[in-house]
Amino acid sequence: MTQSNIQCLFTVDVEKVILAQIEAMNEVVSVILEILKYTVPSGIVFATAYFLLKKFLEEQRQVAIIQAKANSRSEMIPTRLQAYERLILFLERIEPNQMIPRVHRPAMSAAVFKRELQRTIREEFEHNLTQQIYVSSDAWKKLIESRNGVNQLIELAGNNVGDNATGIQLSSVLFEILSKAGVSPTAAAIETLKAEARQLL
Repeated sequence: MTQSNIQCLFTVDVEKVILAQIEAMNEVVSVILEILKYTVPSGIVFATAYFLLKKFLEEQRQVAIIQAKANSRSEMIPTRLQAYERLILFLERIEPNQMIPRVHRPAMSAAVFKRELQRTIREEFEHNLTQQIYVSSDAWKKLIESRNGVNQLIELAGNNVGDNATGIQLSSVLFEILSKAGVSPTAAAIETLKAEARQLL
C-alpha cells in the first residue's frame, strides 16, 4: 500500500471520527434543548409564583399588623376614656369651691384646715397618678399646673390669714381670691381633658 493510499485512509478515518463526535454532540445538544424546553418555562412559572406568593404574604402580614393595631386601639378606648373621666373627677374634687365645703370641719383652725386641704390634694393626686399613661403629655402638664395652682392658692390664703385664724376665715379668703381671679385654677385642664376625650368618641 502506497503512502498516498495510507493518507487517504487516515483522512477518511479522521473524518468519520469527527462526524461521529459532531453527531454525539448534536444528540447531547438536542437532549439539553429538550430538557430546557420543559425546565425553563417551569422555572419561570416557579419564580413568578414564588415572588407573587411572597408579595401576597407580605401584604397579608401588613394587613394583620394594621388590624392588630386597630383592634388594640379600639380595645384601649374604654380604658383611656375611663382615665380622662377619673382625671376630670380629680380636678373637680380639688376645685376650691367643691373641696372647701367637703374638707372643712367645725372649729378647725386655719393651719389645720390648710394642711387638710393640701393632704386631700396630695392623696387624690397619688390615687390617679397612673392615669397619666393614657392621656397626652399636654393634658398631663395642664393637670399638674392646675394642681400646683390650687396649692399656691391655698398657700396664699394661708399666708394672708396666718395660723391663728379660723378655718372659716381661711375659707373666706380663698373664696375672695377665687372671685377676684374670675376663673377656677382647674378650668383650663378640665377643658383640655374633655377635648381630648371627645376625640376618642
